[in-house]
Amino acid sequence: MTMRDVLARSRVVARKQRNPDYELSLNSLSELEARGRVPHIYRLASLAAIYGRPMHALLGLYGAEVARRRKRRK
Repeated sequence: MTMRDVLARSRVVARKQRNPDYELSLNSLSELEARGRVPHIYRLASLAAIYGRPMHALLGLYGAEVARRRKRRK
């Protein structure tokens, strides 16, 4: 997937959420890749949706370990 694909998909996510904070810019995406900057939560949510990954997996890439919930047995 190209950067432009990611940008286009983030626009779709932002429209669906009715919140422009979900949209990634070319500059913000470049900074994430080249400089390892931490995205804010809305952009991280967009990336999770775009790449089909759970949020906790992406949070772990930035050092935020989140305990996954276990399903209860009935």
